Amino acid sequence: GAGDLFLTASSTMSRNFRVGQGIAAGKSQEEILKELGEVAEGIGTTYALHKIARDKDLYLPIAREVYNMLEGENPHVSLKNFLAS
Repeated sequence: GAGDLFLTASSTMSRNFRVGQGIAAGKSQEEILKELGEVAEGIGTTYALHKIARDKDLYLPIAREVYNMLEGENPHVSLKNFLAS
């Protein structure tokens, strides 16, 4: 568990890390996945978590903003919204 977390957060070998880099570079989810050529589990997990949070009225600000960025929100706007919540 901890090893996966550290790798995801710090290594360009991590698919989820590369998704984050693509988002930061202003690429769309479709562009990122095409370039990646592999499954990034964090994307599916984010959508599932968003649905659970919505259905159960849970306050999950980090998950909400990751979802918003995957849906095309500018990362700078998303960070501002997160810090204001």
